[in-house]
Amino acid sequence: MRKLAIFAGGFAAAMFAAILLFPNMERLFVGAVCVAATVLLGLLRRLLPDKARRRAVLCCVGMALGMLWTDGYDRLFLEPVRALDDTTVMLTGIVSDWPEEAEYGIKVRVRADLPQGGHTDAMLYMDEQYADLQPGDRVTTVAHCTVSAEHGGMGQAVNYNTAKGVFLLATAYGEAEITHPERIPLSAIPAQAMRRLQQGIEAACSGRTQSLVWAVVTGNRAGLEPLLTAGLKRVGMSHMVVVSGMHLAFLVGLLNLLLGRNRRLTALVSIPIIVFFVLMIGCTPSAVRAAVMLILLELAPLLGREGDTPTSLMLALLLLLAHNPYACADIGLQLSFGAVAGIALFAKTLQDRMTAGLKPGKGIMRLCHKVVRSVAAVISVTLGAQVFTIPLSAYYFDTISLISPVANVLCAWAISALFVFGAVGGIAGLLLPGAAPLIGMAAAPFGDYIYRVVTTLAQIPFAAIPAGPELYRLWLVFVYLLLGLAFVLPGKKRILLPCAMSVLTLVTAISCTVAAMKIPPLQVDVLDVGQGQSVLLRSGDGFALVDCGGDSYHEAGDAAADRLMSFGQSQLDLLVLTHYHDDHANGVPELLNRVHVKRIALPDIEPKSDLFREILARAEQEKTEVIFIREDTVLQVGKTVINLYPPLGDDGVNELGLTVLCSAQEQDILITGDMDGEIEQELLQYADLPDVEVMLAGHHGSKYSNSMQLLEAVRPDIAVFSVGAYNTYGHPASEALERFADVGAEIYRTDTMGVVTLTADPWKKGA
Repeated sequence: MRKLAIFAGGFAAAMFAAILLFPNMERLFVGAVCVAATVLLGLLRRLLPDKARRRAVLCCVGMALGMLWTDGYDRLFLEPVRALDDTTVMLTGIVSDWPEEAEYGIKVRVRADLPQGGHTDAMLYMDEQYADLQPGDRVTTVAHCTVSAEHGGMGQAVNYNTAKGVFLLATAYGEAEITHPERIPLSAIPAQAMRRLQQGIEAACSGRTQSLVWAVVTGNRAGLEPLLTAGLKRVGMSHMVVVSGMHLAFLVGLLNLLLGRNRRLTALVSIPIIVFFVLMIGCTPSAVRAAVMLILLELAPLLGREGDTPTSLMLALLLLLAHNPYACADIGLQLSFGAVAGIALFAKTLQDRMTAGLKPGKGIMRLCHKVVRSVAAVISVTLGAQVFTIPLSAYYFDTISLISPVANVLCAWAISALFVFGAVGGIAGLLLPGAAPLIGMAAAPFGDYIYRVVTTLAQIPFAAIPAGPELYRLWLVFVYLLLGLAFVLPGKKRILLPCAMSVLTLVTAISCTVAAMKIPPLQVDVLDVGQGQSVLLRSGDGFALVDCGGDSYHEAGDAAADRLMSFGQSQLDLLVLTHYHDDHANGVPELLNRVHVKRIALPDIEPKSDLFREILARAEQEKTEVIFIREDTVLQVGKTVINLYPPLGDDGVNELGLTVLCSAQEQDILITGDMDGEIEQELLQYADLPDVEVMLAGHHGSKYSNSMQLLEAVRPDIAVFSVGAYNTYGHPASEALERFADVGAEIYRTDTMGVVTLTADPWKKGA
């Protein structure tokens, strides 16, 4: 079976290279090189041993086919879709999933008909009146289409949609014609079954337990409380609420318990159930990977073969990428396969090292031995899974969870119990509604336990650290060197010495980073919150935040709280809101949930918005001092003086915002919120603004803000654009970029660089 693993590995490696490295024209050339290498290896028989030569040939054949298949897939499936880019057509398609809320209205995945024939998966954006669409319905509407593969943002050809197999984005105009089928199509049955299971869970469970069971059993995290979602990410347990090998293993284990030891019967029953369950949850990469591996594990004894983890893992990857080569850019796929690869390579060895020398004993000692081995198994699996996922998390999310092993040990058993009770309760909710609440009551303690453990651990300072600081990155490299050392040293030193050195160097890195943070008079983190703004100021021992809002794809409150807590802080000295638009303030409630805020400075304007009232209510609940800015106000945070200028406009939320000038020694940063050019002229007449070293581009780089008069008056050395990669407003505008360039400002952008960190005296940039 290892031959299949070698071939599939070459096939998958070629697809990763084809999508992420090579443009279309280069793929055929690389494929031809692989073919030539295969032929050459076949001719040079005497230079390599037969076994090595055969493996090399298999790998080259796999790479050649992978490269050629990717190019063929692009021509066969994407070329017809590209013909619809930026066109308005009569679009017809079959709804394949349940509608979801979008920023405006709803979005629903459909299997759309192409004018040239064939089909493609499209994401259709519609009005809220169509929220009752069901899988299997036929939709016909006038829609404006764009090709998602051509709009990846940041210069990329691959984005979230293409990685999920959605190549067309369509916005419906006017009325849509909806045709309901007389019978549910076979393709819609899994989605309908998933909705029924969710309804069963709703009948069995309630409150916090209900949303957690939904996530654990079905992978649907939409109902989770924001505090729990942020906590799961911070403690490295997000995988617990994504249907993966662990959850399918629970399902197979439950079936084995019910069916007994008859391997043939178990395989015949469990395989169809596994396939149907994966179809129900939408064929996510982690679920497909787990399903392929479990099916091969069930089939191996029946076929007289031994189970082989590398073979099943590579076969699952081959099937996923053959169906959609662009799935290689899916973060979930990379994390899922990286975790299993790490477990397969390192978990068993780590467990053996941790339990070396332990003896079962008798009585209570035997029980203790089992507990120790169980804890060692969970820790070794957690650490093994993190070998490859930590670098990916650091790269994609700028986060390294330090408390993950502890969280997994404390919660793994409860997740198992919750899955079993949730699955049984969901089925009972459909078949025996009267008995279902009893099962829900049994599941509730496990849900409460998980919630309390996760949220408590997440509040610990340094539970997770950012990957940006150089010392943390160096520490991470050092830990991987120690991992290699652990397999070289003899005896117990293999574990004890590397662990001790890892902890010692981590404490040193954290201490030095925190100490270095206090040296400059002012340090600024412009957080990546998509199309929004959130700016963290660090000065000595003081922390202030200017604005806390972002788009629907980013949790601005969580981003600010995570950043603050990564520096060992759970308290914010000052929060300033320039105005009350969502992209500047929608993260405040969640921020107040997670950290203590001493003071909030707000503009006092009419009319009062719902968000304004919510912020005031939460501030009163948390006993936070509220300061309304009606005149020039000077506040001190650490070594930094913060000047707040009151609203200067007469109408409109943008024009009624605060202006913030932060000064530390002779270093200044100016934040104007979303004011337009006319109010900027009022600001110049009202305030005596100095030359500034840093300016946050007004209104995310709108062409109607950042007037030349203001820029010539303050002469910024650095301009930072807090902007989302997928915004529909055209930010940053070319006119704004040109004006900043004309005054000599160096430009940084969160949409292309992520978090932008600037350190005063002199200003230094990091991202």
